[in-house]
Amino acid sequence: NGQFGFLLGQVEGNPVLTQGARERLVELERLWRLLRSDVDALETDVDQFNQLLTRLKVDVVIGKKKGAIM
Repeated sequence: NGQFGFLLGQVEGNPVLTQGARERLVELERLWRLLRSDVDALETDVDQFNQLLTRLKVDVVIGKKKGAIM
């Protein structure tokens, strides 16, 4: 996320998108695709864990995912 933000800051102030910026964006998108499945799995695990905790009447883990049990 930080690297996407940094790249955005670099290209916002420049009228021309450099080849280096294009290449970095492609690389960041490739890395994100690899990580996305891990993030999705973790969010699913947290949701399932929260459901278990709710059934046991224990406070749940608060997540950022929209619609997560809180």
